[in-house]
Amino acid sequence: MLSITGRKFTEEDKEELNDSWNRFTGRSRTVTQFEWEWLNTPEGWGSIWVLEGSDSGKIVGCHGLIPIRLSYFGRSILSGKTENTHLHPPYRGKGIYYPFEVKCLQQARERFQLTWTTAGVAEQGRIRLKLGYATVGRYAHYIKATKKLNLDRAVANTINKIVDNKFIATLLIGASKLGNAVLMLLFYRKGQTDQTIKLERVTSINTVAEELDKFWERNRGKFGITIDRNSRYLKWRIFDNPNLSYEFFLAVRQRQVVGYVITKSSEKVGVKLGTIVDLIADDNSEVIFNSILDRVDSMFRENGIYMIHFPTLLSGNSLNRALKGNGFVPFLMFRKLVRRALGGGQQESVFIAKALNDRLDPAKVSDPACWYFTNIFLEGRG
Repeated sequence: MLSITGRKFTEEDKEELNDSWNRFTGRSRTVTQFEWEWLNTPEGWGSIWVLEGSDSGKIVGCHGLIPIRLSYFGRSILSGKTENTHLHPPYRGKGIYYPFEVKCLQQARERFQLTWTTAGVAEQGRIRLKLGYATVGRYAHYIKATKKLNLDRAVANTINKIVDNKFIATLLIGASKLGNAVLMLLFYRKGQTDQTIKLERVTSINTVAEELDKFWERNRGKFGITIDRNSRYLKWRIFDNPNLSYEFFLAVRQRQVVGYVITKSSEKVGVKLGTIVDLIADDNSEVIFNSILDRVDSMFRENGIYMIHFPTLLSGNSLNRALKGNGFVPFLMFRKLVRRALGGGQQESVFIAKALNDRLDPAKVSDPACWYFTNIFLEGRG
């Protein structure tokens, strides 16, 4: 009978563990990328527990928590982001993993005040809900198109990807072109802006670290529960990231920093896509937020990008309202219609979290409106 034993990770495990994860996922992460993600974080090593097959003594899985500092309504707390949890097929479905994660969670309480999972779906999601994690919310992938041709192409490619029946796909694509004409009217919406705000590209965070830290220190209490965006974290997550390339811009008004925005570009569903990875406005000001969005929109169009993507959690909070007020539409509405037309579809990932400290209010932790959630919550694998 197959069984597993669990223990804490040691540095000697990194190559075997990385190989185990690559075989499980089909990816090709290097040891250097593993070290960036797990050993070189601003908060030190991640908490990693490896699983070994009792028969072979080889690593067959793991559970890990990346240490990420959050701002909980202005108070700094250390959280653990679940990543790389896996167990190879011969050992799955035998009821041997769950007790292992129970022990991991008990040990995690000694270090972390909150744990969270960005992909609460399938078996791992069910296990975490059983462990007392709360479903915080669904993801809203806000999209804004500035050229209808690109929107038509993106929607058509998405339909062809989701719908196997070519006849139904053709009908949906035809109908979507009419719907897109109406959507374009929504995309034209624009909030009040301040034309004196400019964006300045930053290529080395060391040149602006002190300014950024002062800016964040006076703003950290304005965004509910969110990433603690000190310069050490931004250097690790954005500037030193070995997986993806980003553009970082300071928002400046009369030589004063009033915000920043981080972007990346890619090609998805057959069109160039500009993603807003993170956007912070001084005092969470709607006008400053609008102004930064407006500058980014212009910058993307100058570079031939006519589709903008801003992922967040679906709620009625200020971030969701500001996006809608600037012509962004949650694309999940369209995906839901397609799934309903086909009578089902793949389960959507959700964001789940668990408070490990009595000083944290579980009701606030489980309320998506309390989270200022952007793409920066993801570790940047791609």
